[in-house]
Amino acid sequence: MTSWEAADVIAQEGGAEVQDELTRQELAGHARVLNAWQSQKADLDPAWTAGASLSDYGLRLRPDEARALAAELHAVMMRWLDAHPAEEPSEGTDLVAVLIDVVPLKEWPT
Repeated sequence: MTSWEAADVIAQEGGAEVQDELTRQELAGHARVLNAWQSQKADLDPAWTAGASLSDYGLRLRPDEARALAAELHAVMMRWLDAHPAEEPSEGTDLVAVLIDVVPLKEWPT
């Protein structure tokens, strides 16, 4: 699991460079996860066709609202992680990746 807040990193000496590198690593990690799912999905139980989800949303928020949204999403994930830790396989379960990004944009990319 990876979770970090840009403001915490930027506040440190050399923080901008560290933030850039962490962002590059996170983007590469997201790509690896989604590419792995794409290549492995034929080998998964057919029920995963309905169980998998790819979503993106666009909102208009202030920075404090974006922080609140991220905190709420992370709180939901912590509840699920406490109940279903990835490192403790149980019968009938598969590893599931949840990727959460809350990032500001000047405009939606085309």
